[in-house]
Amino acid sequence: FVAAAGSESRAILAAAPQFAAAKRKGRVRVIPMTTRRPTLSEVKRVYVELTTVRVFNFCEPQDAAATREHSDSVSGPASEVKTSVPTPAIKVPSEARTLDEAASKNY
Repeated sequence: FVAAAGSESRAILAAAPQFAAAKRKGRVRVIPMTTRRPTLSEVKRVYVELTTVRVFNFCEPQDAAATREHSDSVSGPASEVKTSVPTPAIKVPSEARTLDEAASKNY
């Protein structure tokens, strides 16, 4: 992710051939939110924001079971999806909550 304030800063980045190639391949993206001064604490804040998943709406367990039963009756039983790609180790921010904690709203 890249944050370059102002057209002059973006022009300097765009002039580098490595940057243009990386952007075409999708390896470089613009940070999708407003950033403040480029300090270490801001880098940490942006990192946490970009790597945290927030669940805003979710089904209660009984609602999820009813939804699953409805979808099974419409389309048949769901098949299990298996993948051969290993799951990478991820550092979870201290303020992250599990789905159960989010459901109980006791945090």
